[in-house]
Amino acid sequence: MADVPLDPAFAGRQDALSESFEMTYRRLREPFRRLAYVLVNDAGAAEEIVQDAFVRFFRHRQRVTSPDAFLRATVINGCRNHYRWVAVRRRFVAMGAESPPAPDHLVDAIACLPYRQRAVVVLRYYEALPEREIADALQMPIGTVKSTLHRVLAQLRRSIDDH
Repeated sequence: MADVPLDPAFAGRQDALSESFEMTYRRLREPFRRLAYVLVNDAGAAEEIVQDAFVRFFRHRQRVTSPDAFLRATVINGCRNHYRWVAVRRRFVAMGAESPPAPDHLVDAIACLPYRQRAVVVLRYYEALPEREIADALQMPIGTVKSTLHRVLAQLRRSIDDH
C-alpha cells in the first residue's frame, strides 16, 4: 500500500497517534470516503463526515473493539445526519424561505443547556431513543440518563412558564 499522508486534520499530532490508529486510518479512510460519497453525493461533505468519524474513533479508540464496525456506523450516522440536514434545508427553500424560521423559546432554552443535558434531551425526544440506548451512546449509567431527563424537563418547564 502506498504511503498516504495524513490529512491536515491530524497534522502536527502524529506524535500522539498510535501506530494502530495510523494504520487503521491509512487502510480505511478511502473506502469510507467512497461510502460516504455514495450516500451523500457530495465530495466535500463525504470528506468531512469521514474526518469526523476518525476524530471520534481517535477519542474512543481505547474502548473500540472493532474499528471497522465503529467507523462504518459512525460514517453511516454522519451521512444520515447530513441527509436530514439537506432534506430540512430543501423543505424550507421549497417553501420560499431563505433559512429555517426563527427558533422558538423551547429551542432557545434547549440550546442553552450544557452539552450532556442537551444531548440527553435531543436523543430522547428528537431521535426517540430509549433510555438504554441513550446511556450506551453517551457512555453514562441509565440512572444518570433518567435523572438528567427529569431535571432538564423540570428546568425547561420553568423556563417556558417564565416566558
